Amino acid sequence: MASRRTSRTNRARETFLQVLEETCNVSEAARQAGIGRRTAYDWRGADPKFAARWEDAEEIAADNLEQVARQRAIAGSDRLMEILLKAHRPEKFVERLRADLTSSDGSMTPPSLADFYRGAPAKADGD
Repeated sequence: MASRRTSRTNRARETFLQVLEETCNVSEAARQAGIGRRTAYDWRGADPKFAARWEDAEEIAADNLEQVARQRAIAGSDRLMEILLKAHRPEKFVERLRADLTSSDGSMTPPSLADFYRGAPAKADGD
């Protein structure tokens, strides 16, 4: 009896991992494996080998999604092209914000605080 249960559990685990690799969706993988999501997470928490295979399955699924996105980008999706370029060449394609924190007197203190410490009159909202 125990070996039948072990065999069924092993099949469920394999099915879960295979579907996770194909879909990157825990709910769908659990449904097709005939288990609850909580069971899958329990297995992952209790079994380091299963957890490692889960991580591998998610990486493969993400690689597959990236390949599809690349194909769609080449076929004409400017937005997907932008996303992929930012992911793979961030040094060239990621926007960078630059803030100048110096006040008009050259200090690093914001002007309102500089005025406050110099004794300048406070400005009312809207002035």
